[in-house]
Amino acid sequence: MNNIESWLKELDKVKKVTQPFGKHIASFRLSEHEIGIYTLLHVALVSASGAISKNQERLYEFYFPSISPKLKLSELLSLAQKFSAKELEKSVGILKEHNLTLHFLLDALIFMRLDGKVSSEVKSLLDGFCQSMQIPESDIKQVVYLSDKVFNIKESNKPELDESFDDLISNNTWVEFFSKKISENNISNISDGIWRLDEKIENIGDDIEWENCTIIFSEDGHVFQSNGTLNINNSTLIKPVFDLSSVEVNINNSTLKGFYQETSKVTVLSIYGCEIINISNVKFKTINARGIYINNHVSSCNISNSSFDMCGNRFMLGGAVNYISGVKFDNCKFTRCIAFVGAATFLEHLSLGSYKDCLIKACDSIVEWAENTNAGSIYASDEDNACNIVNSNIDNNITSYNLRSDGDGYAMLKNSNFRGEICYNHTNYSKVNPLDQNSKRLSGSQSKQFARQLKIKTKSELNEECEKIE
Repeated sequence: MNNIESWLKELDKVKKVTQPFGKHIASFRLSEHEIGIYTLLHVALVSASGAISKNQERLYEFYFPSISPKLKLSELLSLAQKFSAKELEKSVGILKEHNLTLHFLLDALIFMRLDGKVSSEVKSLLDGFCQSMQIPESDIKQVVYLSDKVFNIKESNKPELDESFDDLISNNTWVEFFSKKISENNISNISDGIWRLDEKIENIGDDIEWENCTIIFSEDGHVFQSNGTLNINNSTLIKPVFDLSSVEVNINNSTLKGFYQETSKVTVLSIYGCEIINISNVKFKTINARGIYINNHVSSCNISNSSFDMCGNRFMLGGAVNYISGVKFDNCKFTRCIAFVGAATFLEHLSLGSYKDCLIKACDSIVEWAENTNAGSIYASDEDNACNIVNSNIDNNITSYNLRSDGDGYAMLKNSNFRGEICYNHTNYSKVNPLDQNSKRLSGSQSKQFARQLKIKTKSELNEECEKIE
């Protein structure tokens, strides 16, 4: 190594091993073939206005491994010279299908701004791309704003940020350039700005206070907290993972969201031995991951004014929440959740007033107890002979292994609109009547029984089945 260029080249190789870019979101959403199409479009667009610069070439050496180790710039440059209208059409289809249009635009913009001011020719090229993709002006402004942050350029006007921005910053490739790092030394108090958590951190005995901030968890980001209090207020957490033991949990006015690897069987909040849990005005959108798991009966667990959308995993029990007993849901929405069984919730004991003013819609289990009889949105091993679901709307089946509802005074559902069946394995009563009269009226039938006895699997049997799924 007898010159500066050789030294820089070798140092780049070292950095790729010691400080690689985080995994690109396209590596999770696309197949290897689709990744080839995505990166070919990228190289074709970046090189359309002229030869790739040395800085761009060096950046590609870090960028490509974040998507796939098989990518080679020389091969893609050769293919880019023959890039056709048919290939462009195919590329655009992939971007739209997998919701990667803004991620692609950000990637392209970062490369095109790498050598300084963007030329008028490049601007025209990017404008043409945005127009052909019909990207809203509000989304373009958010992409430009984030690229400013990547280059540490002070923005003149901060645009209104929405879910598109949250999705953009969830891409771990660029996160180190626009966020501050959370470590053991500062995890207890985080406020304001964008932060990243890219390692496993164990916090024993200390309280955690997060407020008015956005926190991005990388693939290795994971908080283990024992004792103390977890307080999260007015914040957005992207791909969070917590293990909480004997912790008082308070989460308010926040969003927990992310796209997870399905085969990893992730739970966002795993709670052990915690007696006080308060979750209010919280949005969960944890695709391929279960929202909450609670392994003990809790003396006080209130989840209110919150929503669970697209939560769950077909390999797990309980898509939104898995718990023993003691949880109260008040004015909560469960939509499009999925699980092996219990697409919305999976629990042991359904008790008085467990669900009040709730909406459960389009939450389907993988398992069917009989032909065209889905295991449904709620699975309970047992229930009180009382009003467990009140003033609610549910459009799918409920499973109660041991059904105790035998009449108006002891109906499972009270004053609720129910469009499914109660599936049960056992009852001590000669006659079952799980809906009160008003629920029957709201549900469209005064004579329908709304309950069917079937061969239902126990919690332990279902747990064994899930453990065998690879």
